[in-house]
Amino acid sequence: MLLFPMVPTLTFKGLGSFLSEIDLLTYHLFRNGYRKNPPKKTTLQPLAFQSFIIFAFHGSSYICPHMNHKKSNKMKNLKNVLKYTVMVLFVAIAASCSGEDGVDGMDGAQGPAGPAGPQGPAGMDGTNGTDGQDGQDGQDGQDGNANVQNLTFDISAASGTLHTEVVPELTESVLQNDLIYAFVQAGTLYYPIPNTVNPDGTKFRIRTFMQVGSFQMRFNLASDESAYSLPAGTFQELRIVIVEASGRSAYDVEQELLNNGIDITSYKALQEHFNLK
Repeated sequence: MLLFPMVPTLTFKGLGSFLSEIDLLTYHLFRNGYRKNPPKKTTLQPLAFQSFIIFAFHGSSYICPHMNHKKSNKMKNLKNVLKYTVMVLFVAIAASCSGEDGVDGMDGAQGPAGPAGPQGPAGMDGTNGTDGQDGQDGQDGQDGNANVQNLTFDISAASGTLHTEVVPELTESVLQNDLIYAFVQAGTLYYPIPNTVNPDGTKFRIRTFMQVGSFQMRFNLASDESAYSLPAGTFQELRIVIVEASGRSAYDVEQELLNNGIDITSYKALQEHFNLK
């Protein structure tokens, strides 16, 4: 819809009539609220365009036919034309320049990540924490005996009714104070002696006799206690374990072993307990 509906019906003639039409145009511009409420850009752009159309079609037709008027009238009318033309141009320019900002465009795509920066300096060491509480003392282990001797003798050639082995470790002090355990090996078995044994189908007794520097074994049949002649190769080794009492009686040391569940009749048990080679 046109802003000035009266403009297309104007048919004035003469420069005076044209100026009157310009007055009406200016009146309508201010009447339509431009002075108090300037319209938005989308409404004022047609307003400026109509102003130029009015001046182009009506101004040119009104000025040229009346060039035979007096010079003073021409100058006066020309000044009026220019005055209103400038006013119309001012209104058109002001209307076309006043507008709202457009809507912001969409954000562009995110660019690739830049290279990693250099590593920063190491931070300061933190303060040391407080020491924790000491744990409870563990249960005391069994006292070991560093003075334990494990003696091995080859008796595979032993035969007859007795066998004597030279043992320099059997001193008077050892015989009087320490524990002495003796075993004979037959195959994979270790028999504690003195004892009744049956390694080859014949049951016989082995009696032991110790004195300073020597260890002796005597053999008797279990059935009638008569002498028994041991065949060579019946036994392979003689093992003698000497446990030093370390100021205690031999009886007390042995009772301690028994109380700790050590089978003193087993060479393997003594070997594990005392870590014997």
